[in-house]
Amino acid sequence: MNSESDNLKLTRIGLGRRSQIGGGLATFLGLLLLVATPAAPPGAPVNVHQMAAIFIVVGVFGIAAGTLARWYYLN
Repeated sequence: MNSESDNLKLTRIGLGRRSQIGGGLATFLGLLLLVATPAAPPGAPVNVHQMAAIFIVVGVFGIAAGTLARWYYLN
């Protein structure tokens, strides 16, 4: 019985952590793309800054979702 409660405790500790890590990586990559790439000229087929903004937004939502899951489901 004790090992089941330990396994449940470990599972609950990891809840939301994967989302937070993925969100952090996406945000980091977005910021890296935003800083490291030059602005696209008008009429360019690919604008890397728009893609970087999407990475940042998705990353922030991932961090927020993981944090909310850890706050509300760890109690």
